[in-house]
Amino acid sequence: AGFVTMAGVRKRAQAPPPVVPLYTLWPGKNRFACGGRLMTGPKEDDNFRIVTLALIVLPMALFMWGAGVDLYDEMRPLFVTLCVLFSLTLVFLFLTSYLDPGIEPRVPGGQQENGQSLRKRVVDGVTITEMWCWTCKIYRLPGTSHCRDCDNCVNDWDHHCPFVGNCIGRRNYGFFTGFITCVSLSAAVMGASCIVVTAGDEWREHFSPSRVASMAVAAVMLFTLFIAVVLGCFTCFHMALICSNATTKEWCKAKDRRNLVRRNRMYRVLCACFEPSKLELRKPVPNPNVHVDVAVSDSGEGGGYTELL
Repeated sequence: AGFVTMAGVRKRAQAPPPVVPLYTLWPGKNRFACGGRLMTGPKEDDNFRIVTLALIVLPMALFMWGAGVDLYDEMRPLFVTLCVLFSLTLVFLFLTSYLDPGIEPRVPGGQQENGQSLRKRVVDGVTITEMWCWTCKIYRLPGTSHCRDCDNCVNDWDHHCPFVGNCIGRRNYGFFTGFITCVSLSAAVMGASCIVVTAGDEWREHFSPSRVASMAVAAVMLFTLFIAVVLGCFTCFHMALICSNATTKEWCKAKDRRNLVRRNRMYRVLCACFEPSKLELRKPVPNPNVHVDVAVSDSGEGGGYTELL
């Protein structure tokens, strides 16, 4: 019997595991949290996301500090509506930022069919054209595009939004629509609340000595009304896209959608967000930094892993 030295124990303890979760080897620019359960976009979007969060939270904090009590006393239903819209805004922002937008799995080593970059298939009696992606090694379905910011092919790719830090695609477009809608409505309600509070007699009685609170509420009113108009127009634009069953990219390029075979936009807004992800980010795969000997089974065939990114 041999002796095990402390150096040998330490070496084995520090050795990398032979198998790791798939998300730790992800080739794109995404980042992951909670053991691969949450994913977001590249690090370059962090500053934009902080600005987005600040523009949502700070006006609400200033309003509650300057006029929240008065609004609660004078018009409680409006106060409750504002709080609900603010909460929904944060929820939709989180879901949009940290869920898989509909990324198509990569196939390392994938090959083109007959060396062709375009492939035609018949689906439900309609001929569709799929384009080859040289990065992901897959044929992209109609409506799928490769995002340069995240370096992934995303199903029903609408655009990459740095303000939420993620791509907007099939699995989070509904959450994104809910986010911009709630932001527009909450800004409009907050602006209206400022008008209601400042028009009352109690405002002059309670807040006339405090110029800081008065200026804060006035600034919040102007800012929120401006945001309500701008984001309101942006929300109406996406509602028009929903009605026309198009994405932002397709609208910009004026693509003919008659050869696209997929469910209507309303389904993708209300239901596609709850479709299961195609990514198996927590799936164990071999660690490329560790040499693993291939085990031979009783049948004489080698065992191993199939890498699918």
